[in-house]
Amino acid sequence: MRMNTYAFPHKALRTLLGKVSIAAGNADPSFPESLQSLKFLFKELYDFLEEHAQVEDQVILPALEMRMPGSTLENHEEHEYLDAQIGTLSKQLEALNAESSMLEVNNFYLDFSNFQAEYLKHMLLEEQDILEKIWMNFSDEELMEQHQRILASFTPDQIMATFKYIIPSLTYSERRMAMGGLRANAPEFFYLQVLKVVKAQMNESDFDKMVAELEMPIEK
Repeated sequence: MRMNTYAFPHKALRTLLGKVSIAAGNADPSFPESLQSLKFLFKELYDFLEEHAQVEDQVILPALEMRMPGSTLENHEEHEYLDAQIGTLSKQLEALNAESSMLEVNNFYLDFSNFQAEYLKHMLLEEQDILEKIWMNFSDEELMEQHQRILASFTPDQIMATFKYIIPSLTYSERRMAMGGLRANAPEFFYLQVLKVVKAQMNESDFDKMVAELEMPIEK
């Protein structure tokens, strides 16, 4: 199977979009903690989307455009449209508080659902159209080198935030590859921090299986 530029971040984004959707459906101004939970998850989604868009707009798409001029125009236009949508949603959510009406909360829920649907379609465009063009123009060796450059550009906080949702969203073999790579290349203390963050997002049996396969110590 060929190197898939979009596989891991898109799996994580589908997970996080679902979590925000559930939190929006649960939100009730009578219970301020439900709004705080929604705002926390939305901020994590917002930051993930922003980081992912930067990688695409600054690395992946410019490289493809150089080899296949005109191939990324539709994708860039969708990015601009989706960026505007998420910005509007952010302001809409920030205005919600304990004094808000259920109608206002439900309006956000519906507007977010529309964004979620649009973003899911956008990811399909990238996975079915853009990825095919990438494979036509780049070898797996080139894509791996690009992937390593992208990872090297991330701060420790960015790695922590992305792995938090990437690892639980993967298959067992993908988890083993991703966490094994992190363990081999990151300082031990940072690796253990990431492992702790990931554990909080996974059910116990899945986490224990991942750890056992990697022969990692489990901190109870």
